[in-house]
Amino acid sequence: MSKLAATRFLIAGLILFICMAVVQYFYPEIFRFKSLENSFLLASAQILAVAAMVINGSLIETRHFKIILICLGVTLVGRVMRIMHLPRAKEILLISDLAILISYLLHFYSKPEKRILDILKLLTVVLLVCPTFLREFDPVLSYDVMLIGYLALVITFITFLWTQRRSYLGANPVV
Repeated sequence: MSKLAATRFLIAGLILFICMAVVQYFYPEIFRFKSLENSFLLASAQILAVAAMVINGSLIETRHFKIILICLGVTLVGRVMRIMHLPRAKEILLISDLAILISYLLHFYSKPEKRILDILKLLTVVLLVCPTFLREFDPVLSYDVMLIGYLALVITFITFLWTQRRSYLGANPVV
């Protein structure tokens, strides 16, 4: 499957999940989870948006991507341990999220040319990882930062779609 086909597939899935999220907002009784943190639709849309950007980005070609994949696997293990209330789950989550953040920062600084989209992606990563750290100190602030992170993801994804649309038509991306 080509990058263009994969991106179209992910964007179609994202549009479907956004439509379902609108239905969830207006008819919350249809879905079991009514909070933002437990929204399956929001998490699915987030995964699809990040996957579309990763497939078409420069991160996938670097060693930092492999490190981030390993850290994501460790994060999944930490989440399962937290669900099972096993000891040291919080520490595993903190370390893996910190490793993701450091690895992405190293990738960002190693890029020779930084565009607006690259800066938005960095901001999104920072704002989506920070609530893990803040949750231990201030849960209310953690929730606010998480909302700002989702907003940053939406802005970043819209910017990504804008630049990809222009590049698919043969013009050079502006951003």
